[in-house]
Amino acid sequence: MNIIGLRKWFYGLSLLIILPGIASLIMFGLRPSIDFTGGTMIQMRPANQITINKLRAVLESNNLRDTMIQQSGNSFIIRTKPLSIEEQRSLVSSLESQLGKITFDKIDMVGPTVSAELVRQAIILVVVASLLIILYLSLRYKPVFAICGVIALLHDVLVITGLFSIFGVLFHAEVDSLFVTAVLSTIGYSMHDSIIIFDRIRENMKFIKKHSFEEIANFSTLQTISRSINTSFTVVLVLLSLLIFGSPVIKWFIIALLIGIISGTYSSIFNATALVVDWTNFRKRMKEKSK
Repeated sequence: MNIIGLRKWFYGLSLLIILPGIASLIMFGLRPSIDFTGGTMIQMRPANQITINKLRAVLESNNLRDTMIQQSGNSFIIRTKPLSIEEQRSLVSSLESQLGKITFDKIDMVGPTVSAELVRQAIILVVVASLLIILYLSLRYKPVFAICGVIALLHDVLVITGLFSIFGVLFHAEVDSLFVTAVLSTIGYSMHDSIIIFDRIRENMKFIKKHSFEEIANFSTLQTISRSINTSFTVVLVLLSLLIFGSPVIKWFIIALLIGIISGTYSSIFNATALVVDWTNFRKRMKEKSK
């Protein structure tokens, strides 16, 4: 199979996924959780069966109209504006008086100062991680590998953020500190797969002298593709189990990891090495023209 020879089709598939996400990011952005905006989160389990509409009616009677409600079975997660201790007590009392006995698993409040610090730290983490990856790849391989590897990482970040922008519009999915963790994990996992292919290319170039760089790159990719797919598949199975049987609190975190692992595997196999080949061919043509 000539994976490198079909690279334009794989570029096109990537654009087909990325462009709608970029459009959604421009028009709607991401839907930040209270981790970044500040607010109060309440996780509760009513003893009686209730509906979201009935719960929302109680919240609106307490002047909480712009409230996010998530339901899993008879468990509810409420995200609303910052509430003082007195307001929290009043809301709890109102919920219990109108909905019956309720078990409150968690009531968390994040202030705007903490949320601003989280945003700053999230940006710093992504930038520092990207710079360290560029430095490592530049020292271990040629700079072209570092640049193309980071472009592939940018592909994965755009896939995750773009899809979550769309999910925010369609399903009210929010991005929180766990989302940042998922993005950073994707960056590390994707680069891990790319490095395996880059290492194989470097080793093959020492012993295969009669073939072009494009042929060596394709051969190296084919040598490692089964390992990459099998490794990712086992991780996907674990994440699917967590998604089906795990807590609804971490549902979107698991979905972000799933998207990241699949996208990272795809970009490592079909994009990163292909970009190195295109870059190498371009520089070769420029040298020939200069002569």
